[in-house]
Amino acid sequence: MKYKNLSFFQIFNAMRQYLTSYLDIQENGDISVLLSALKLDTSRDDWRVKLWTWDEAIFDDWMRGVNKVLKDFGIDDSPQSVKYNEEMAFLCMKSFLNFFYDEVSYQDIAMVLKKINLANNKNQSSEWRHWLSCIEYAVINEPNICG
Repeated sequence: MKYKNLSFFQIFNAMRQYLTSYLDIQENGDISVLLSALKLDTSRDDWRVKLWTWDEAIFDDWMRGVNKVLKDFGIDDSPQSVKYNEEMAFLCMKSFLNFFYDEVSYQDIAMVLKKINLANNKNQSSEWRHWLSCIEYAVINEPNICG
């Protein structure tokens, strides 16, 4: 499975799906707090075009992470207009979580970052395959994702 044309909305939701998969480990812990903050605010008409989350500061961290990755790739376009591949999307998630962890040192996020740092698309690790399944979920379920 190769995704080369992922939208900003899809990579955001793939990241949320990836984090959701870790709720089984710590159901009421740090990840659930983060996911609550990342919940989409669907009360606005343009919520799919310009993502709105319940916690705007968390979304600002997400944007910092995305903008860092785009800068690293030498891309000057608006994050919403870029088409992402699975590696860029993964790096956006990793960058966001690093920014978030620097601000709030949640132990559950440290555990996820440890797993992310071991995963890459070169060795096709189980964590990388898990990431790809989260992308697939976000792409397939895009019309129904609302919060």
